[in-house]
Amino acid sequence: MSHLGIASVIGVPAASIARLLQGEVTPHISARVGTMSMTVQAFINGDVKPGMAQALGTSMVAAQELRSSLDRSGAIGVVLGLAIAAGRRERAARGPTATRVGGGGAGPASDGL
Repeated sequence: MSHLGIASVIGVPAASIARLLQGEVTPHISARVGTMSMTVQAFINGDVKPGMAQALGTSMVAAQELRSSLDRSGAIGVVLGLAIAAGRRERAARGPTATRVGGGGAGPASDGL
């Protein structure tokens, strides 16, 4: 999936995805994860703060064990996964879109192209 595709799922600018993949957290990403940017950045850099443990839904000890078992790329992947999950939850909570290009909303084939 492209940066644009991932960004669309999460609901953030594609530049935020590009920066995250380089190891830099943006406010857009941290908002999706549900904690402060410095907390998410600390996780990527090897440290776990309470906000990140909460975002992971686990204890500080378990979150630190998880982080210690990952390299930097793995930590970025965890953050990306949390952001994707949050984007999907938000999209599901909004329900199906009321109108689609081409009308009818009968699925991908009805996009009018």
